[in-house]
Amino acid sequence: MRRRVLFVTQQLPWPKDSGGNIRTYFMLAGLARRYDVTLVSTHDGRPVADEGERHLEDLCAAVRLVPDDKRHSSLGQALGVLGSLLRRRPAVLQHNENRALGAAVDEALAGGAFDSVHVNHLDTAPYFDLESAPPSVIDTHNVLMEYYSRRAEVERGALRRWACRREGRLLTEWEPRILRSARRAVVCSEPEKESLLLVDPEIEVRVVPNGVDCSVFRPREEPLDPPSRDLVFVGDMAYGPNRDGALRFVEEVLPLVQQEEPSARFLAVGKNPSPQLEALGQREDVVVTGFVDEVAAWVHRAGVYVVPIRYGSGTRLKVLEAFALGVPAVSTRIGAEGISTEDDEDILLRDTPESMAQAIVRLLRQPELAAELAVKARARVEAEYDWPALGARMADVHGELHAAD
Repeated sequence: MRRRVLFVTQQLPWPKDSGGNIRTYFMLAGLARRYDVTLVSTHDGRPVADEGERHLEDLCAAVRLVPDDKRHSSLGQALGVLGSLLRRRPAVLQHNENRALGAAVDEALAGGAFDSVHVNHLDTAPYFDLESAPPSVIDTHNVLMEYYSRRAEVERGALRRWACRREGRLLTEWEPRILRSARRAVVCSEPEKESLLLVDPEIEVRVVPNGVDCSVFRPREEPLDPPSRDLVFVGDMAYGPNRDGALRFVEEVLPLVQQEEPSARFLAVGKNPSPQLEALGQREDVVVTGFVDEVAAWVHRAGVYVVPIRYGSGTRLKVLEAFALGVPAVSTRIGAEGISTEDDEDILLRDTPESMAQAIVRLLRQPELAAELAVKARARVEAEYDWPALGARMADVHGELHAAD
């Protein structure tokens, strides 16, 4: 008889159009191959969520969706900040509180005997008394105390810097305590594991990296002729590190590249571009796509994949997708953090605008080097980062708990 797992996530993992949704989907799929999974999540009322519900019902033993009742308006966000100040609680937990989802979790636990619980993201943990609930696994996606501390270092406004520092301090208290109360905490990389254990060595941490679907993301069949001078960056542009990285690249890196390669263009590919980024998209040398159906098609037209990320936590799926698609990549070290890479072997790691621009020009002018990096990068993701194998690793983490009980 198959074991039963309750999988709880704030956001429905469909469509697979963001790093968070992609990881959540493939972890859910990995668990569903081995266990009977009951999914509890939210439905935001869009037709695409109906499509997701139908797809996930085929994948899971049961699916229970409730309305997404978080306040998304400016007033709602302000009330969330006020609640965080009054309760001295991290804003990320306060804002994402969803009473309907909490009630659905209580109902699921009351109605069935689960062998383990999968808590997706830290903000889902408050729906459980983790010490009395079935054995639990928290998939962190990001170490949030690290994320906000790093973000505070690059925010330009004094108020935003203060808010990020405050959030980082609060999470340094809350996050380890929540993770310690679970049976297992899962992070995306060894550096994240080390940072957690430095704060609290009693947390039981396992590493399940982010990945890429190598059967879908494949290199282009023929080299571009003529060679491309397009520089592509992919991501949800509403996400702070992506928004900051895209703007920084246009302001600081692209002009340096164009001094050597005047025809170079920047392609910002991804949904939710900010008004500031959209305005830059009016230039001839900057393309801002918004949402696209086929990311691979845009990446394949580029000569270099750039990852100008200055802060964040976790690991970036965009780097793994670039590797799988066979396009040479230049990234900051934070952008490629947690991924098994070797500088000047399968990627070029550069942290300053000047060094990043020099690396990009080098790849544009040395096609043999670009091709060599791309081949080695593709081999790495095939060996270490294919999603089905990583989903099985998450199932193994739950298997540890089932064997112990």
